[in-house]
Amino acid sequence: MLAGTTLFAWSGKVWPVIALGMFSYLELILRNPDAFWIDQRWGTTRANWVTLFRHDGLAILLLFGYSWHPWILGSILSILALLDILDGYWARIDHKSSLLGGYLDKETDGLFMLYSGMLLVKTQLLPPWILAIGLLRYLYVLLALPWIQDRSKPERRDPVGRTIAVLLMIGMISPFFMAFSWYHWVMVGVVALAIFSFARSIFRSLA
Repeated sequence: MLAGTTLFAWSGKVWPVIALGMFSYLELILRNPDAFWIDQRWGTTRANWVTLFRHDGLAILLLFGYSWHPWILGSILSILALLDILDGYWARIDHKSSLLGGYLDKETDGLFMLYSGMLLVKTQLLPPWILAIGLLRYLYVLLALPWIQDRSKPERRDPVGRTIAVLLMIGMISPFFMAFSWYHWVMVGVVALAIFSFARSIFRSLA
């Protein structure tokens, strides 16, 4: 993802990042097929289908939607963000929560931040520095997570972290609806919140 995003910043091409994002999904599923195809009625769980729909919606939006009106982009991103609530709800009521489903959900959340940042650049609402927010997760996974967490165990539930993630999503969507004089300062807050979020994650994992 780091290489694909660098290529995007240099050439404006989005397909390398989308291809790498799809590969990361397939790699997770192919490594854990028995954990993915676990529902007799749905094949995989309803929650996982929602997660995959969110991912595909983000990819299609990034490929074809950058020339659309910012309000349309912001509205679709808002719907895709709200679907994050639905997949968690269905996983709980169906009693089909899984480690794989959690990783797919986190992958989609990370791609949401990266893809929305790329859309902000493609629509010329913000310069390429906004991509740094979308890349923080991948830097965290690459540099910090292997040293501080056992990936075979689920992460501890963190309501504060979840609230921060929601605020970050709202922050990334807000420029599509605001005048520059407003969202310029909102994005400063988003950057500060993103840095705080990952610093907090590292501290909690070491504690």
